Amino acid sequence: MEFYNNEYYAWGYRLKPWFTFRDEERTWVLHRCYESRILSSEEISPYLNDVTYNNVSNVLYPFAAYFILNKAVFPLVPKFLSQRVTPAKAKYYTVVAVIASLPFWFNYNPLYTNMWRHRERLLETAYKRVGLNIMDLNTVLPRWRTTFDIHRMIRKNYHQRNSSLAGILYPTEENAEPLVDFKTWAKPKKVGKITK
Repeated sequence: MEFYNNEYYAWGYRLKPWFTFRDEERTWVLHRCYESRILSSEEISPYLNDVTYNNVSNVLYPFAAYFILNKAVFPLVPKFLSQRVTPAKAKYYTVVAVIASLPFWFNYNPLYTNMWRHRERLLETAYKRVGLNIMDLNTVLPRWRTTFDIHRMIRKNYHQRNSSLAGILYPTEENAEPLVDFKTWAKPKKVGKITK
């Protein structure tokens, strides 16, 4: 499956095993890796910080974009147009421009791409540890399960393992046994080798 429909295979490029997963499924695999203790809290903590930065930037972007457009861009518009733009129309155009730019910000802002790259690095780390068995961690998700909800579940597990109640109500990171014994899993398959 990892070489499925890869036109660049002859040049040494290899598709990642999770290339068909949606964002929700990749985040779910990451959650399952952390839950199964394939990834540690030290590895997942910077990713959770990236998630927080992205969420804060998504909340603050409309206000910052409105301020910049209202104070810097649209005051210059009457100088370049032959028609006079009233202040009400300028505010209307500002709101429309901010709303039109929201999908681009949500998908292409630098904080989102940084979070996306960090998630890919964590998936590659888990892939190095358990091989193609990472595909077994994916399950069929309901359509209402979002990445925001899965991030909340990862954060909940992180706070349980690193809280002051760890060792009393919750297992600590050091003495928590893996939920699945990795010795029973198949060994990671070597790339390019056909195994029986």
